[in-house]
Amino acid sequence: MREIVGWIMVGAVASAAGAWLATRLALRHRRREKVVEVCLVLLGLIQEVQLHRGLSGALLDGRKGFRRELEDNEYKLQRSLHMLAEQYGHEQPVFRSDQWRIVLGRWESLRNHWRELAFDTNIAVHGDVINGLGDILGSIGDKHRRSLGERQCRIVSHWPELIEDIALLRALGLHILGHRATADDQLLIDTIARQINAGRGHLKHLTDTGDEQALVIRTGRALRRVSWLLEGNAERYHAYTFYEEMTGVVDDWYAAMRRNLLATTGSESLARRLGTWLRPTPEAG
Repeated sequence: MREIVGWIMVGAVASAAGAWLATRLALRHRRREKVVEVCLVLLGLIQEVQLHRGLSGALLDGRKGFRRELEDNEYKLQRSLHMLAEQYGHEQPVFRSDQWRIVLGRWESLRNHWRELAFDTNIAVHGDVINGLGDILGSIGDKHRRSLGERQCRIVSHWPELIEDIALLRALGLHILGHRATADDQLLIDTIARQINAGRGHLKHLTDTGDEQALVIRTGRALRRVSWLLEGNAERYHAYTFYEEMTGVVDDWYAAMRRNLLATTGSESLARRLGTWLRPTPEAG
């Protein structure tokens, strides 16, 4: 009888330990899922601000064909930025901080006044908003490094740098195509050349890690395309074709980031929830 009681007690302890471990693992998975969710929402917002920069710059250059897309983009940004603190502020204190209020203030000023800005000022002010969002993303990634894992932290830390290079070159290239006389502007040419070199440096890092090699090759071609524009070929290239090509590369990098980060959660419900925040994922190919 004592032996039977002993086995029953051992079984009860083992069952309790198993339940405790299962609870801990479930909580850890939920924490990871929430961190991935907020990182992806921030990345989606950065993607939209980058698009706003390119579209608003094109409109400042007189390309009215981009107006409707900009209006849709601006509406989505305005709604999403103000929803973010309400939805995630209780979990991430940064969305209740002065750092977040500064980002919102910069966006509101930009939204209300970009039409009055010179092209280079518009680029710089968008950069302030993008950098502010990027700093918050980086701080969340650092804070939750253990939940995310090393590879996901590397993705959150390094891939956005390359994407920003391509997104900024999209805006600058559209300007070259919109005002071909500026192809003789040495300051602009030097700025684009520096950005191309920065992109090549970030691309080499990804080549060395072995991440997304097919997309790395496409990105290299996009960088060469911008160099080609600077070699006196702007008149041979249509602005909207350039915009579509560069946007395709940018969107595919964001899709790759979403795919890699979501893979750590295995959650289809999370992917569905994020559909209200993020741009549609491009078709593979």
